[in-house]
Amino acid sequence: PNWPGSTPREQYDRLCRIMPDGSFLAVGSVGYELWDPSRRAEAEARGLRVMDDAIINRQLPGKLVVSGHRLVAIRSRDRGATWERRTWTIPGYTGVTGFPRGTVLDDGTWLFPVYTSRPDAGGDGLIFRSIDEGETWRLHLAIPRVCNEWAVVEVAPGRVLGHLRSAHRWGHPGDDRMYALEVWSEDGGRTWTQPVETAFQGYPNHLLRLKDGRILCSFGYRRTPMGVRALISEDGGNTWDLDHEYVLRDDAGTTSNAWPAEKHAQPGFGSSDVGYPMSTELDDGSILTAYYITPLDGTTHVAVTRWHPDRDRP
Repeated sequence: PNWPGSTPREQYDRLCRIMPDGSFLAVGSVGYELWDPSRRAEAEARGLRVMDDAIINRQLPGKLVVSGHRLVAIRSRDRGATWERRTWTIPGYTGVTGFPRGTVLDDGTWLFPVYTSRPDAGGDGLIFRSIDEGETWRLHLAIPRVCNEWAVVEVAPGRVLGHLRSAHRWGHPGDDRMYALEVWSEDGGRTWTQPVETAFQGYPNHLLRLKDGRILCSFGYRRTPMGVRALISEDGGNTWDLDHEYVLRDDAGTTSNAWPAEKHAQPGFGSSDVGYPMSTELDDGSILTAYYITPLDGTTHVAVTRWHPDRDRP
């Protein structure tokens, strides 16, 4: 929705709902902020990351681009005429980013996944949680050290599955493992298990509980042929039907024309930038999956694929 936000990240990457009482509620992160260059020492003293990219500096002259470090919730009680806004500063990280793959549980609990950058490498996964329809919020440490972008879905009352993009590399230095990791909560998102690898590769993921109870995972696929794929679980996310993987797109893998020439000159730059799908189930049982993609013509754009998990089963 076109609700207010102080930055593009705050306006678009958030979890939004119209509440039972008619009020509007959204939660997210503020994202990168533009500061006066005179505040560089302050940013460095607080451990925040400053973007010193030459291209960004040319596009934003006279501005200091500082990593996000605040969460935000907004509410309107008069159908958007006026808004209440509250922010929370999260210390101890070089960056804090909300990921719009949260959910509202059947009992009304809000869960909003957050990922961070730690000064000593890696990142923690946090969950921003409200049990009183957004009047108060609590931040929980969910996944230490190995978390990046992550998504959650309630698979049964109070039982929540999370899929995350790993922020940690292990094994051989050249091993670009792309397996999604999974975590579980049995108490409505308060506490979480240690992450383990799933049996499939791809990220970032989006999780959706279908009307018949099956769990849909749609994800970007960043190996040749790159594109967007999906899997179905018949048992609440415990296992995935790897024999029937849906290939929604397989024509990605081109660096966007939107990048300047000096970026194109970097080997492999941007060629795997594809995906971030989000899916919804329509009334007829078909799925509408939205994502971004850069095909051979180099034009990056948002696209949608409409498909059916039964009729289009591979």
